[in-house]
Amino acid sequence: MSIHLRQICLVAAELQPVVEQLTNVFDIKVCHRDPVVKQYGLENVLLPLGTDFLEVVAPIEENTAASRYLNRLGRNGGYMVILQADSKDTQTAIRSRALAARVRIAHEEERDGWSSCQLHPADMEAAFLDIEWDAQEDFTGCWHPAGGLNWQQFRQKNTTVKLVGAQLNCSNPLALARLWRDILGTGVEDAEREISLINGKLRFAECGSREYGNLAGITLGVKDKQRIISLAHDYGCVSNFMTGSNQEELEICGTKFTLVDL
Repeated sequence: MSIHLRQICLVAAELQPVVEQLTNVFDIKVCHRDPVVKQYGLENVLLPLGTDFLEVVAPIEENTAASRYLNRLGRNGGYMVILQADSKDTQTAIRSRALAARVRIAHEEERDGWSSCQLHPADMEAAFLDIEWDAQEDFTGCWHPAGGLNWQQFRQKNTTVKLVGAQLNCSNPLALARLWRDILGTGVEDAEREISLINGKLRFAECGSREYGNLAGITLGVKDKQRIISLAHDYGCVSNFMTGSNQEELEICGTKFTLVDL
């Protein structure tokens, strides 16, 4: 059984300002806009991070799930952790473990050669958890939410930005890490409050006393870190510049971006 961190979804009150920051700071391009999300009162973009993806959604109608989440959070922020299962059986087993843990299914969808199972964020506490399966079962290739294979023409020829992790803030990190571990069926290191996937880690940290659980951060492996930091300064995206550290933190769409060297 293998589970791949294939996509992170952020939510914003306005789409374009966030897209401008992401594309210019990280030198990445929009690869897909999904017309299907309009039925949920949303617009979106997807941007490739190597062979994985960053999505941003924004409400275009009132009283959508996304707009209610924005109101609850009080700002832009992280929205979904989207994992790719290596087989339909793996996806089905995760779904069964979620139901056994009394976690609700928020949304399910199945099309030819693809299926999605979204677990309710109130039960997962920090974010939607979406487990997807694609019939081609290729962690570097076909990805239905990004239009199949069309995204590849927008990919950087030499990968300079790669998705390597996410941070989820909550009231009890160890308990939530164990819940996610039990559902995903993969290990957790108690001391580190981490779940290791085949291409990255999910980290669980304690949120502030007045803060809701949320998808608080993304870790990116990058080349030419200093150039990215310089561009982030130009676009007002530096929230915590740590001189002499091997990690630099930016903030875009209410989300912390931690940069590590590729």
